[in-house]
Amino acid sequence: MIATTFPHDPFNRDVMESFYVPQFIWRFWLDACPVDLSNYSHCDVTPSQGLHVYDSYQNMLKTGYNECPFAQGVFDQIERYIPEITKHRAWAEANEAFQVLEKDAETAIHSLLHQVESKTRSNQPYGLAAAKQTWRPESMRVTLGRHSLHSLQKYLMFLRFRNRETFGNFLQRVSKRRKSSVQLQENDTIDPLRNWADLLQGFSAFFKGGTGASGDTEAFNFICECIHLRYSDIESAELCIGLAPEPDEYILSASCFGVLEEDGTSKVMDDPAYFFPITPRFALYLLVEVSSSLDKDAGQQRPHFLRQVSQTQETIDHDLESSIDVYQRNALLLQTLPQFIIFASARSMMRSVRYYNDRRWLPENLDYSKLLRGCLEESVTHTLLVKASIEVIDLTDDVTRIGDFAVCHGGFADVWKGLWTDRQSGGLPQLVALKVLRANMVNFVQERLLSRLKKEVQAWHRLDHPHVAKLYGVMQLPQTLAMVSPWCDNGTVVKYLRETKPDANRLQLLYEVASGVSYLHGRSPVIVHGDLKGGNILIDANGRAVITDFGLARVKEEVSEITGDQHTSLFAGSTRWMAPELVLAQVEDDSTKRMPLSTKSDVYAFASVCLEVLTGHVPYPHRKNDHAVTIDVMRGIKPSRGTTCLVDVEKTSSLWAIMDLCWDENPLARPNMPRLRDCIDTLRLK
Repeated sequence: MIATTFPHDPFNRDVMESFYVPQFIWRFWLDACPVDLSNYSHCDVTPSQGLHVYDSYQNMLKTGYNECPFAQGVFDQIERYIPEITKHRAWAEANEAFQVLEKDAETAIHSLLHQVESKTRSNQPYGLAAAKQTWRPESMRVTLGRHSLHSLQKYLMFLRFRNRETFGNFLQRVSKRRKSSVQLQENDTIDPLRNWADLLQGFSAFFKGGTGASGDTEAFNFICECIHLRYSDIESAELCIGLAPEPDEYILSASCFGVLEEDGTSKVMDDPAYFFPITPRFALYLLVEVSSSLDKDAGQQRPHFLRQVSQTQETIDHDLESSIDVYQRNALLLQTLPQFIIFASARSMMRSVRYYNDRRWLPENLDYSKLLRGCLEESVTHTLLVKASIEVIDLTDDVTRIGDFAVCHGGFADVWKGLWTDRQSGGLPQLVALKVLRANMVNFVQERLLSRLKKEVQAWHRLDHPHVAKLYGVMQLPQTLAMVSPWCDNGTVVKYLRETKPDANRLQLLYEVASGVSYLHGRSPVIVHGDLKGGNILIDANGRAVITDFGLARVKEEVSEITGDQHTSLFAGSTRWMAPELVLAQVEDDSTKRMPLSTKSDVYAFASVCLEVLTGHVPYPHRKNDHAVTIDVMRGIKPSRGTTCLVDVEKTSSLWAIMDLCWDENPLARPNMPRLRDCIDTLRLK
């Protein structure tokens, strides 16, 4: 069903042009789905660029829309009825008046987007609060000037009128009157629209906010009644903003609006509550009071809202909606059977269709199963392309977090327990570890940090070794993301040897660690772990050592450079295992100098891990804090094995000798990891 290119557009152009999707709204949506083709230059196929458009009448999905396929002009339908109208002065005046109103509305929306983005960033939480999916910020407000707010409300009301089926019926009615104008002049005194020019002049007056020439008053009033038949003055209209939480997104119908209530018969109610998805994650809500029927029955004449100097609402509430809120909005759009559905994310569309299918009001409502299959195909295609380019699989829909709190905390991330269902293999759910980046750090240094993280995570995803933790993929959370890897119930090697199995073969575990580090150093390009210590070595269910967190030292370093923090703040707790050249880099007050991470610094750290495993003590056990350890290192004091050794001393004498070489202050004097691995291999087999 999916095709990324067509020799001819499969959709009916005349039908598509009956809808007007503003160019600036289309651009907002298009900007939400950029594709960096440089990541796919080596692939046989590339992912579709642009938006997805689904024709529910033809049951056809097309991907890759960049240019808006809908009407380019708001009055294109009138031009189709009577092409010569474009030469009339009223045509130019009406289009010019509409463009002015649309520009005012676009400027107002730009202002709202900017204010919301600024306020959201400055109020984002961090740590545990940010990681909880149930977190929602306190309601906040943004402001608009009276003229901007008034223009935006009027524009949204007209856009709703323009894209309803009643607009086409309205034009057909005017066209019929034009063909029998003599009879109408003699017998019809209700509607004042005698010709197309009157209609356009009435629209011009509406856009400008007045009746224009005195002869246009009746046409103006008639158009206003058609647009706002049941509504009180615009002073009663309330505007507010909804924000979709990541990774959920709103969908957009070609009509550009939806209603907040549905009558269950697949027809839009003439309801006073509307929402307009301006971007996939930003929606405007327009709530208009219904005029009291008593006013009409009593014959009371209410002044028209465009002629009043009203004290309009100048502050606008905005809030982060829940995922269920977003699904409900999307389901309401699907329930009204729109002919064209526009969306940016196939995964988000899948979630909305599934929500709709579970809650369809009537069994005869439209079946979107083919759209769902199309989105699945698109998602699988994207996943294959991602694998081909060594990108990372998005497991957001397949992973569920367990518990309300993280199980442990690191320098810039927290680890949570999760449950992953691998749909590709159809296997049973399995426990996974979710390393969640702290939201405040991600947002403060978002672009550079995520760029660095992407490189390191891509490198991780390439790896395949029994003693190197596997990266299954990433999970998107509100304001942050998580890396998904296997869960190890036995915990760290330190905890395992102290609490679970003190009599474990420690040389075997060290050999497994050495084997994993040697594998990393043997990759092209070379992978430096950068933060090797007992806390980053886990024990799997089979009692085997598994290395984690390799490469993330570079991410920590990037954070230090951007934030201006000293390296010590993010490498806190790792100083005992760090080579002297790294400790020196920490204490030097030179933000331009990078940490000299290398395979040789990993060798130094590995020797400290050996000390930890063989003795049960951390390096420099007599020092209580990193500052004291730093002083010892700067004085040239090496780690020492002390008096305790939990492995046969005679059996490990050669290992202690080579460990002493690993702690040499000169990195070039240290042995390499294959030599260490082979030494331990020989010892473990004795």
